[in-house]
Amino acid sequence: MQDTRTLLANHCKFPFIFFANYDVEEGVYEIDPEDDCVPHELNEYVNLSTKGVLTFRSKVETNSTLKPIRCTYYKHSGVSERYFEISPDVPIKIPHYNFAFSCKRDGIVEFVKPFVNFAAIPKEVPGESVAVVFLPSIHHLLFTKKMTRTKTLMKENEFIFTQMMNMKQEKPFLDLLLQLGVSSDMSVFQKAKKQNFTTFFSGPQQIRDLIDVDYDTTDHRKFISDYLIDENLCMEDGRKLMDDQLENIESFLESTSGFKFFSALFLDDYGSKRSLIDYDLSEMISRLSQKGIFKSTTLIITSYDLSVKEPIDQNSKNPLFAIRVSDNLRPSLPAELYYFHLNSYRLLTTTNSYNLIMNMLEPKTTFDLSPLTLQSTTSSCQTADIPEKMCLCMKSIAAPAFPESIRDGYLEKLQKEFSEEIQKYKCVKSHEVHNVTEFFEYDDERRKLIVLELTGQASIIGMNQTQFGVPLKKTFVYDSVLKYFREFDYARMLIGPHGVTNIIPSICLL
Repeated sequence: MQDTRTLLANHCKFPFIFFANYDVEEGVYEIDPEDDCVPHELNEYVNLSTKGVLTFRSKVETNSTLKPIRCTYYKHSGVSERYFEISPDVPIKIPHYNFAFSCKRDGIVEFVKPFVNFAAIPKEVPGESVAVVFLPSIHHLLFTKKMTRTKTLMKENEFIFTQMMNMKQEKPFLDLLLQLGVSSDMSVFQKAKKQNFTTFFSGPQQIRDLIDVDYDTTDHRKFISDYLIDENLCMEDGRKLMDDQLENIESFLESTSGFKFFSALFLDDYGSKRSLIDYDLSEMISRLSQKGIFKSTTLIITSYDLSVKEPIDQNSKNPLFAIRVSDNLRPSLPAELYYFHLNSYRLLTTTNSYNLIMNMLEPKTTFDLSPLTLQSTTSSCQTADIPEKMCLCMKSIAAPAFPESIRDGYLEKLQKEFSEEIQKYKCVKSHEVHNVTEFFEYDDERRKLIVLELTGQASIIGMNQTQFGVPLKKTFVYDSVLKYFREFDYARMLIGPHGVTNIIPSICLL
């Protein structure tokens, strides 16, 4: 309930907080759900270390009639080179950045697995890394309800989620360009280079064509799309495409840990079953945590969409965005992280997420629009330059035309209810309910919602006998069935200059 109360402190109110069961989780996967892809057993026998060493463990054949299997590796991009035979249980240092491991039996290819050898990337500058992982087509509410395993693990690993992120551009692809700064004077990649980061990109060619980075996975992705994948997004080695991309993300982050790298890492597609990503992504995050990657790597997880059509679903305008600041960086940013915690419950846009990435690339500099700088609770779509058709805030309206049965005296009754709640606390020495009302409305094809907010003032004495005044607010929601207002929350206080909210009993104990 405290989360809801904190969201109510904003002048901008997202309608989902008033809907029943909006935050109810829907299932969790304790085992990897089955899908259409069946991984080849040889995946378990071949491994590329973060040092660039390839090992093919020997496999005991149970069928004596089978001819022996022979395996090789070869560079699949650039100038064509010969195949190099791999002996079982003999580690070999791979000199190539892109290569494939292939096995034949009786002259017939039985297994092919492509690799990106991140050990081949020079590690020049020790320091902190910043990585942004982009998940396709999953908004904040969908993530909250469906990806419960990942959400729980991220919270355990101290990720902070923004609750009120609002798309700013009317087309998702343009919003992505805004988040990356591609449509700005300086992109996040240009900023990273300026700050002496090595830049890396793994993602859609539409974005790659617009940016300049030091390293990418373009050849690897092309090799897969040209030769190794079917219509179900199953690869030649039986893995899902998502498995390959998550494996590369994990390998890249592990290989570059402790050095200054900035990376944008995209998942292309979940395949036939969206639920698969919850298990697989949570497993990757768990392994990253166990390997100590979060010590020197700040990780941002957000969502994206390459569509050039305006979103139809309102929830799609509220993208997923979460950040986990590295352990090394945290002690130097206590105030900034406190502000981010407050801002995570306030209206933010893609402009703010762009500024946050820029800020993490230069953490000792203040960016006014970065969520590491305190943002206002009074922000609105107008002040944030969000187009009306993209705005998720409920509309502030004049008093609606209610049924005649409640029209007379309803406001006085609600004000009395507000006053009675305030005065029941012994620490309240005086109070006043203002004759100020504000109505908010949400209306679409499926439902209509009217919210009323009353304001007041109270003089309170805390446990240390200090007397101080606090502004108060109370929220009511119109019940169309009962044709009357019902209280939505206790009277809440606005405390201090940072806009922190709480209920009256919490102050009475101070």
